[in-house]
Amino acid sequence: LEQNKIAELLNKYCKFLPIPIAFGKKKEWKDGKEVETSEDNIINNPTPAWTKNPADLKDEDYEKFYNELYPYSEPPLFHIHLNVDYPFNLTGILYFPKIKNNMELRRNKIQLYCNQVFVTDAVEGIVPEFLTLLHGVIDSPDIPLNVSRSYLQEDSNVKKISNHISKKVSDRLQELFKEDRNNFESKWDYLKLFIEYGMLSEEKFYERAEKFALLKNVDDKYFTFEEYKTLISENQTD
Repeated sequence: LEQNKIAELLNKYCKFLPIPIAFGKKKEWKDGKEVETSEDNIINNPTPAWTKNPADLKDEDYEKFYNELYPYSEPPLFHIHLNVDYPFNLTGILYFPKIKNNMELRRNKIQLYCNQVFVTDAVEGIVPEFLTLLHGVIDSPDIPLNVSRSYLQEDSNVKKISNHISKKVSDRLQELFKEDRNNFESKWDYLKLFIEYGMLSEEKFYERAEKFALLKNVDDKYFTFEEYKTLISENQTD
């Protein structure tokens, strides 16, 4: 049995199991060679960030957790902490990654868990399609574990969860836009990919996003649709 293969499987399926899992003993370098210590090598994190109360977490904690999920990635633009217990159970943290070009657009970066047990990283159907470009974790005991596409599309809970996630994302964007517009504008060129895709593919999201979607003119100034309409109303006679 290959140690690396077992470590890889444990890392994929047991990374956040709620009980500590020991895999062999910790090793350390002594006199030029690796020797085993008597300490258990715990390979998982039984209390990941999404299981904690958002009020107890700082921005650094969210970034640290992002690094745990995606080592060596650039820090994300911002995060959304999901924490719902009615009408369904759902916790999780979603991140907007910093995408510089279309080559970096990879789906299946959201991992689905059920009570901290890894289920799948193919979450189409559970989150709206435009949000499959986000990164992060969703954990819900209310998503059926029989995750075939056709089954998911029929499940009413899954529809509610999908709508809820879409609403939470638009609320968070609206909040960021209101709180610090300059900061929002500085991130717009990275964000617009998600937002414009969402507006094209989902009517409800379009209605919410109209308030914070921006247009950039040739002088690199940003306007909301409403502001731009007002600005050009004198010249726009046709």
